[in-house]
Amino acid sequence: MTRTQLALFLATVLVLGFFFSVQLRSQAAADRLLSGQDNVTLGLLISGLAQSNQRLIEARSDLSGEEQRLADSASSPTKASQELQQQLSQLQVVNGTVPVHGPGVHLKVSFKMQAFEIQDLSNAMRQLGAEALSINGHRLTARTVIGERGGAAVIDGQALSAPYDLLAIGDPSQMATGAGQLVTQLRSRGQVMLEQVPDLRITGVVPDRPQVYSTFEQ
Repeated sequence: MTRTQLALFLATVLVLGFFFSVQLRSQAAADRLLSGQDNVTLGLLISGLAQSNQRLIEARSDLSGEEQRLADSASSPTKASQELQQQLSQLQVVNGTVPVHGPGVHLKVSFKMQAFEIQDLSNAMRQLGAEALSINGHRLTARTVIGERGGAAVIDGQALSAPYDLLAIGDPSQMATGAGQLVTQLRSRGQVMLEQVPDLRITGVVPDRPQVYSTFEQ
């Protein structure tokens, strides 16, 4: 055996001995800690370790799934394109630039309403889960400006008059139930009709507005 081989052998023995002694000390420390605990505390410790292990397993599974999704997107341009198209479609619905249809509710108010009441009504429907809104053919989005001019309500500068037909696409049952109290209050002032529609169509769209002043921050 050469000197180099002998040195490597001795170094390996020392390293293995070090790890063995550390393991023994760790095991002894763990035994001392556990020996001083009652059964309830030990049960809680074991339960906590089991929960921690489960969370680690779930986190590892989530990371593996995300890794696989990214790998699939990178290796499949078609799938990545489909995901981008889906995101674009969702943005178009939110921005009100495309016609939409789906289940929802139709609320008809026969009497004159103030601008702030129309704003409150649209906000209430959004809170109840409406994904798309329109009133008298005007598409309502986060950028819609509802105001008042000459005592009459206006939407994006266009006059709005009674009767009002509000169309809201979303969960019909949830919106109808949630709007019950609001409809009851409105009926004290005049005729109000609320119905659930299995396939509601909103054809009004908002003209695409180019971003002139806003840019992404690098």
